[in-house]
Amino acid sequence: MDSVFTRAMTLRPPRILGVRLRAFSCWHALVLLTLGNPFLVGGRMPNWGDLVELVCVCSDSWGDDLKTFGRFSVSPLRRFVMFLRCMVINRSKAFDIAWAYLDAFCDFPEIVHVRGKERPSGAPWPYHLVAYTLREHGGITRAEAWDMSVIEAGCLKACNEEANGAILELAVDEMVERDTERAAAG
Repeated sequence: MDSVFTRAMTLRPPRILGVRLRAFSCWHALVLLTLGNPFLVGGRMPNWGDLVELVCVCSDSWGDDLKTFGRFSVSPLRRFVMFLRCMVINRSKAFDIAWAYLDAFCDFPEIVHVRGKERPSGAPWPYHLVAYTLREHGGITRAEAWDMSVIEAGCLKACNEEANGAILELAVDEMVERDTERAAAG
């Protein structure tokens, strides 16, 4: 089994600056992209403010409507407490955890489309993943689709695409392992 599928069901979000994050979702991605957070858009190295922004956004769900981020934005006391936490923790460890969180939750199987053409609507990728999830998985609410982790939604999409004729690109070591098992079996 592709390890990304295993990780999709076993990943647990970390705690950063004393705050437990939620599974990184399309909602989180869209908000951080909109805010221009360098953890997602690049362009420069993230600073403490960017880390705090990521923590505030990623500790809420779609249904929370950015309450944590809003409380942080308007409360000087909350900002002061958060920046105190920044001063007493290991900077490189906090940033490493943030990068690992994003890397782990944004991984999903590569899909090669054999039929159909790409339709570049200009919509950010989180919208495409949520639209796909809502379209293909009846019974999932809009809130559940926005809160679903990116890795889980990507795995669901990959399985459905494969069932509809797309070819999944497996990692090279997994293909070698599969071919070795097939050769040994027969």
